[in-house]
Amino acid sequence: MAHATLHLMTPFFHTSRQRTLFLGITLGVLLLGLLVWKIAGTQSLWEPTGTPSTASQAEGTPVDLPREYTFTASEAMTAEELLNSQAEVEYQDFGPGGKFVQSINGLASDEMYFWGFYVNDEFAQAGVSQTQLQPNDTIRFTYEKIEPLQ
Repeated sequence: MAHATLHLMTPFFHTSRQRTLFLGITLGVLLLGLLVWKIAGTQSLWEPTGTPSTASQAEGTPVDLPREYTFTASEAMTAEELLNSQAEVEYQDFGPGGKFVQSINGLASDEMYFWGFYVNDEFAQAGVSQTQLQPNDTIRFTYEKIEPLQ
C-alpha cells in the first residue's frame, strides 16, 4: 500500500533528474510571473511616462522644475564654484575622480535620469570640482534620460 501511495504522488517523474527539471522550470515560471507582476504595477522599464523622476515626486519635489541650466563664468573659477553660486546643488564625491552632480534645485538624478554636464557645448571630461573655467566659458547641465547600452 505504501508503494502505491508513493507512486500516486510522483506519477510523472520516473527519475530524480525529471523531478529536478520540473522544479527548476516551475521556479523559473514563478519568478517570471513575479517580475511581470512587479513591472505591470510600476512605470515601464524602457519608456518613462511623462514624469522623469518618480523618486523625486515621492519626496514632494515638483515635476515642473527646469531641466536645463546654463551659466557663464565671469572670471577664472571651477565649474563647481560657478554652479554653487547660481543653484542649490547636491553632489556625489568620487575622490580623485571629482564631484558629480546628483541634484540641482531639488531635481535629483535617479535610475532613469542623470544630470549631463557640458562645458562650451562639449560633454565634460571631468567632474565639476575638477573642471577649470576661464572668463566667458559656459557650463550647461541637462536632465537626460539614461539610454540602455545596445
